[in-house]
Amino acid sequence: QTFGFVQILAGRNNPPHIHPNSDEVLYLIEGELDHSLGDEVFHLTPGMSIHIPRGVAHNAVNRGPVTAKMVVAYPTRDRQAVFLDEKDIGQE
Repeated sequence: QTFGFVQILAGRNNPPHIHPNSDEVLYLIEGELDHSLGDEVFHLTPGMSIHIPRGVAHNAVNRGPVTAKMVVAYPTRDRQAVFLDEKDIGQE
């Protein structure tokens, strides 16, 4: 099991990516995010979580005025990430 703490500044995003060897669970502590998951986008507010299946393209965009803070968890200690171009979101 691996846990991490992630922050995305207001007006910023993390790059589109996949985890080829692991699912991910993200729990939002503070701020708001529009989180893409394949072809869908989910608006997350504090206290919400999202499950990201292995191999599904995703990224988070902070359109709010404050830094978004979250905890992420993976069921492996060897979490891999493959970064994609913006156009690749939804093209698993």
